Parts: sequence; structure tokens; C-alpha cells
Amino acid sequence: NNVYIDPYWAESLGFPKNKFMLQDWEKRIYPADQVKFKTAIDDILQNDVSYYDFEYREEAKNGDWCWINAIGKFAEKDQTGKIIKVIGLYQDITEKKQTEKAHKLS
Repeated sequence: NNVYIDPYWAESLGFPKNKFMLQDWEKRIYPADQVKFKTAIDDILQNDVSYYDFEYREEAKNGDWCWINAIGKFAEKDQTGKIIKVIGLYQDITEKKQTEKAHKLS
């Protein structure tokens, strides 16, 4: 049940590299995106899917909402088939989302 969060990810959101915990991360997910986020993570941990790819919003330290594209997959299972390691990429796509919104409004 250990989760490693890359310290550079925390830093990209304005947090000190050594002060970003999982419980902080979960609290910073936009309320309307929390169910989607939790469902995607639960699906992979319960072996319902082999990968995830979804977008959600996360609050930066300065209070801004950043759009994130989360992509990942299981990387390792134990001898019983339980997933014990998941790897992923979390990319800030805020600028892309802002551009899409501007195009829709024009």
C-alpha cells in the first residue's frame, strides 16, 4: 500500500519536493473529478483493466486548477496475480485545455 510520488511532480505544482503526501494529492483533486479519478485507479488495482488514461483537474499550491492527463499501467504482479506495482505519467495539459476552450468560444 505504498505510493511513491515523484518529487518533481510535487514541485511542478508549486510544492516542496519532500512535502507532498498521497493524502495531500487526493485532497487536491477537483471535486467533480474525484469519482472518475478513484474509479480509474481502483479499476487497475482490482485487475479490471491493464492500463488507465484519463484527464482530471488538480489544485496547485497557488490555488489554480491544473488539467492533468494521467496515463499508466500495471508493471508487476505478485505470485497470486495481485498488482503490486503501477507506473504512470502525469502530464500538465492546462494550456491545451485553455486553447480548446478558447476555440470553442470563438
